[in-house]
Amino acid sequence: MTERDNKLTPDSFAPAGAPDAREELAATAFEPLSQAPQKKARCSPAQIAIGSSGLVLTALLFFLLTARSLTLNIDAEVEPNFSMSGLNWAFGERLLVRPGEYELSVFAEGYRPYQQTITVSDADTQQLDIRLAPLPGTVTINTEPADANITIDGLSLGSAPLADLVLEAGNYGVTAMRNRYQRWQGTIEVVGRNQSQAIEIALVADWAQVRFSATPQIVTARIDGDAAEITPDGISVLSGEHELTLSALGFVPEQVLLTIVAGVDQDLGEITLTPADATLTLNSRPTGAGVSVDGTFAGLTPLVLPLSPGASHTIGISKAGYRSSKQD
Repeated sequence: MTERDNKLTPDSFAPAGAPDAREELAATAFEPLSQAPQKKARCSPAQIAIGSSGLVLTALLFFLLTARSLTLNIDAEVEPNFSMSGLNWAFGERLLVRPGEYELSVFAEGYRPYQQTITVSDADTQQLDIRLAPLPGTVTINTEPADANITIDGLSLGSAPLADLVLEAGNYGVTAMRNRYQRWQGTIEVVGRNQSQAIEIALVADWAQVRFSATPQIVTARIDGDAAEITPDGISVLSGEHELTLSALGFVPEQVLLTIVAGVDQDLGEITLTPADATLTLNSRPTGAGVSVDGTFAGLTPLVLPLSPGASHTIGISKAGYRSSKQD
């Protein structure tokens, strides 16, 4: 072997299975990965429902764990309705609500609306007392007999009947007064809430009947000097102490003291007047002179004096600033 034989000479390398060098390579089209077809994942309806239920349950648990109990104590005669801003859960007049500020509105028939901003604190249980203000009501006042003067809380409103008085709900002092009737006083309660009320007041007579029979039958009567009408049922006399005077022409006036209790009638029985044998009429100038008979004051001129005949009497007439006169 010669030295030349030991030298390696490069030769063309062809991998096993390589194509023939005479075959030409052909370029292929480039396709980006983003445009390569992908398989889309799809959720079934059951999976969606389970996921949604989980979210709702989570939110509900969060609300229940952070909410506070708020009880509304609403004072009203009728069933109230209420509404509150924000998220809350109501059980009658009890609510579950998270701490914070809310707008509360309460409505009830016959009451003024209630609107207020309330603050729910971090306390576990809380109460809110609400007293609704009733609307005014109408009141009609009647009296028997009619025409009594009506006063409410010291304010005179005129004569009954008084119809459709608009009054706020509450208690009022009422007074009814009419001539010859006892004064009526009382308290009325106005319920309000757009309701109508009728107040009936029965007045009690402040007099009594005084009955008697007189001789002579034709007489005139005076009560405390004022003329009084004599009816078949007697004389109506107001309660209290009074003086009844019965007079008749040619008779001595008869005076009777009376103590009258309202509603309690009296019967004086037979009253006989004493005949006057003679009368003396006295006039003076000026009038108003004092007259005395036998030293006893008899009245002021002009005056008619009943005198018994056959007896002497001393008549005295006097007036301040004038000379007195006496005559037998």
